[in-house]
Amino acid sequence: MNGNTAESWCAPPQRSSPATLGHEVALLTNNPVTDALLMSVDGTLAILDDNRQIVAVNQTFLDTVGLLDVSELLGLRPGEALSCIHAHKEPAGCGTSRACSSCGAVNAILAAQRENVPAERTCVLQIRAGSTTGDLVLRVRACPLVVEGERFILLFCQDVSRAQRLANLERVFLHDINNILQGLRVTSEMLAVETDLGESRTMGRHTGKLVQHLAREVELQRSLLSDDSGRLAVIRDHVPLAHVQAELGRLFSFHPAARDRQLAIDRDCWNTWIRTDIWVLVRILSNLVLNALEATPPGDRVEVRTTENEDHVTFTVWNRTAIPPEFQPRIFQRNFSSKADSGRGLGTYSAKLLGETLLEARVTFESTVESGTAFHVRLPR
Repeated sequence: MNGNTAESWCAPPQRSSPATLGHEVALLTNNPVTDALLMSVDGTLAILDDNRQIVAVNQTFLDTVGLLDVSELLGLRPGEALSCIHAHKEPAGCGTSRACSSCGAVNAILAAQRENVPAERTCVLQIRAGSTTGDLVLRVRACPLVVEGERFILLFCQDVSRAQRLANLERVFLHDINNILQGLRVTSEMLAVETDLGESRTMGRHTGKLVQHLAREVELQRSLLSDDSGRLAVIRDHVPLAHVQAELGRLFSFHPAARDRQLAIDRDCWNTWIRTDIWVLVRILSNLVLNALEATPPGDRVEVRTTENEDHVTFTVWNRTAIPPEFQPRIFQRNFSSKADSGRGLGTYSAKLLGETLLEARVTFESTVESGTAFHVRLPR
């Protein structure tokens, strides 16, 4: 095989020469088996050579990428054809960037080549369409194929974006609702046995706040399920940051994720006021705090810090555990998770979506082994 030898973070970077590609295309074009496959398969199908480059596609693949002529795709890799935002981050293209090591399509192709058996994975692509980006979730199946002694890969792709999104949102919704209900159960049990009138009133107020969180959670989830347009009515009011910090602390008072861990919420900017929707803001911060607590070993702590300047207030949620570098480029993708439980990684996506769409915030993060992981929510004042 001829091609470049640029560095790769994941799959082999070498690419086939134009002469090799021409030979492979001719080989498949004149083969009745591959021709029948391309004509009969209803779903999206591409045939790749040993360097993961496209040498044939069916009509559905052309329709998916909005092209009429297959010659525009020949020699491209799947991510390049589908406009994945990571496809051109390294000179050798699709499959060679840091983000590619967690790509389901690349891993399915490599597994099929290595083990010479079909491999199936879920692939979460962030694709570029003009000036915007969006998520595309594919169920990918890579099957080895030998034609006249030369190795190829049949790559079948099924768009499961909507089904995956609904499944993830259902899991997160139930997870969040259960968290609130657990708090309600604990406070109601304590209220039932409390004899001190003052303590009873405090617990009653706490229960009322949890009920409000529950109602607002249903509204937020309904908005997320509809689409990404952020049509939820935002209720902005001037609130002291002390209230935001108190609500956040209240949510995790009896949370199992906080057991044997310290949640330190600083009181800097305690008397600062901000115009925002407190329920949406607390929802965003609670997602980030929950992620941080789940990534924190027992005995360690999670910190919530607040800073301000003339124009902005910034909340920072910090924990000591670093996010692996290969996961960082995908951390805000809707269907990506570095965790074993499907759907648990949606917290960072929803935090960014709600923050930037509804509150005009900027949600960012940085993560290193030396400094730990810090998510920032910067809000206009």
